[in-house]
Amino acid sequence: MISVLVSCASPTKFNEYEEGAWDIRAMIRDKRAAKSALVNVDAVARKPDQLRMDFSTSIGMELGYFILNRDKVSYYLAKTNKKRQVNASPRAMRPLIHTDLDPYLLVKILFDEEPKGKHWQCERDEKGFLSKCNNSNKKISLQWLKRKSQQRAIEVETPSARIQLSLKGFRSKVETSADTFQI
Repeated sequence: MISVLVSCASPTKFNEYEEGAWDIRAMIRDKRAAKSALVNVDAVARKPDQLRMDFSTSIGMELGYFILNRDKVSYYLAKTNKKRQVNASPRAMRPLIHTDLDPYLLVKILFDEEPKGKHWQCERDEKGFLSKCNNSNKKISLQWLKRKSQQRAIEVETPSARIQLSLKGFRSKVETSADTFQI
């Protein structure tokens, strides 16, 4: 009985899963405009390059969605009622979060995996979990602020934005349809 209680309190090793779904609360701060937005996100991801994030306000109004499907990024913004599909690149994220951020990095963050590339350097805590990652070339930092069972708080900082992600409600078995990662 004691081992069950201890294992339930241990942080989840998200890198051991190939797919998952999360409930995320994101605080996005645009440093240049000095504005912040609090957004609810329903995220579904499949390694290594599929991600869908549906955005809504705290009262449930749809704001739009973002899809990474292999080498393409698609998104819809309810405010402008526009859909767009572009090549997957850091610039593709700018209309959504007002900063350049590699969309594949979001998949790495969700699954607690080290970002790839020669300019990334990461540190781990005493239990072997990621605690910090920095890309000195692109001036991007990731910091895991809190980790408890299936809950995490992660801060992503770029030169023009600070994004705080509060992740909870992880589900390892997700039902997807042919349209999940399509616009």
